[in-house]
Amino acid sequence: MKKRFHGIFSIVLLIATIAVGLYQVWIHSMAMGGLYILIILLAWPVMIYSYCAKCECRENGCRHVFVGGMTRLLPARQNTPYSAMDYLGLTVCLAAILGFPQYWLWQSPLMWIIFSVLPLLAGIEIWLFVCKGCGNTKCPICVQRNGAAIDRQIAP
Repeated sequence: MKKRFHGIFSIVLLIATIAVGLYQVWIHSMAMGGLYILIILLAWPVMIYSYCAKCECRENGCRHVFVGGMTRLLPARQNTPYSAMDYLGLTVCLAAILGFPQYWLWQSPLMWIIFSVLPLLAGIEIWLFVCKGCGNTKCPICVQRNGAAIDRQIAP
């Protein structure tokens, strides 16, 4: 459980980010709040499919736990190197989730700061703890972070 705490915590931080954004949009416009919910419901699975469904750790070693489970609900993908389309799917969806509520967040500087700090903390959490020891040899972040540790894991 200790190895997975940081993965779960980073997902909780990202969900809290989305909740802050949704709250801020919703209090100004229920219609736009509904649109943001639709964006989240469409973008989240595409992000998971684009990146996480290719991870070789997703079946039983996913430190994000819930995300690994979600990949089982999506069409199977081979553990091949990430393509430009995989990165594009991840980037566009993440930009939509984080970018859509910006107009409404700017109307409350405190909410904008909270919305901005939460994913930053999640990224730090992922970099320092989740990627550390992750065995995804196709992920450039994990390979850069772990370097020789991954080489030792896949060496015969």
